[in-house]
Amino acid sequence: MLNVQKENIFISTRENQKNKLQRLLTKAKKRQPLETDYIPERWVKNLSTQELTPAERQLLAKGPKFAITPSQIPIKQYIVEIENSISKHLQQPEADKVRGDIVRILEKAKPPSSNITSEQRNALNNLVEDKTRMCLTADKGNAMVVMDAEDYKGKINKMLSVTSTYEKLKNDPTTKSQRQLCNILKSIKDKGELPDHLYNKLRPAGRSTPAPKFYGLPKIHKADVPLRPIVSSIGSCTYNTAKELARIIGPLVGKSPHHIKDTTEFVNKMKNKVIPPDYTIVSFDVSALFTSIPTDKALKCIQQRLQDDDTLQNRTTMSTASICKLLEFCLDNTFFVYNSNFYRQCHGAAMGSPISPIVANLYMEMFENEALAI
Repeated sequence: MLNVQKENIFISTRENQKNKLQRLLTKAKKRQPLETDYIPERWVKNLSTQELTPAERQLLAKGPKFAITPSQIPIKQYIVEIENSISKHLQQPEADKVRGDIVRILEKAKPPSSNITSEQRNALNNLVEDKTRMCLTADKGNAMVVMDAEDYKGKINKMLSVTSTYEKLKNDPTTKSQRQLCNILKSIKDKGELPDHLYNKLRPAGRSTPAPKFYGLPKIHKADVPLRPIVSSIGSCTYNTAKELARIIGPLVGKSPHHIKDTTEFVNKMKNKVIPPDYTIVSFDVSALFTSIPTDKALKCIQQRLQDDDTLQNRTTMSTASICKLLEFCLDNTFFVYNSNFYRQCHGAAMGSPISPIVANLYMEMFENEALAI
């Protein structure tokens, strides 16, 4: 039975890869090589005081998601990932056979051909080694932005100097927060609301998890190119809990009759509308939305929505009180690190947490309903 399943998966994966390769080859025939293309300013925005070389511009135009082929096969990485997989899913005889096959394949394997030119590889090395410049992804448009490092640091420090929004901490609060989260999760588990597998998933692994990291994305569509503050919480002690809460609370969003999911839904709703001659369509953008959300009011709103949700038990075994306790903890732990210094966001939801967009949307829906009721 195991061999049949393996063969079916192999055949399916092979066909998918062949179809993908054919699509890529078809697209490649319809255009000229990248090296002869004109690279518009929109794809590479140079805000630094240094000129970009043609090779640097060509390299950056490939975008932040372009994967450069390695000069050597990452054998150790392959072995670790394959071993983790086969040890969990295969019995000893079958696992040993797979290990033998992998060894024979890796012994004959050769590094893939480079997908960038030698000039571009030199340009990559120069950009990495040059500490006076920084290569960033634009906040919108997927463009690559090159800034002077001092300019970037100056804008970051200016943001963090606003004491009404950020508070500098004397010590790293990670260990304390990790301990508090473990206590909350254990109390929920002891009440029988958290199964063992989920408890082990949400509990911070190891003695110390990394603190969330603060950085900025340049808003090249605005004057003076301000930075959008981002707090990357990936790998932090609250990240897995925030993801689980996002899964549980996410379905509550969109219950308002005025909710628009995306631009496609907006177009579909507006395509048959007739705008009178003396009317015009306008849009408004809330400045610093996440950091402006009053979390205490947002928590009360979410608690009420959870109590009114008849489908909540289909998504979790936790009670509304336990969900709100974890949510309050994630919203209160807004600390992060930048340049080896620790800060705390004084109010609002952290930009970068998986739960923040949902909390912001639910609060804005409540705010909208209250405004319409007036």
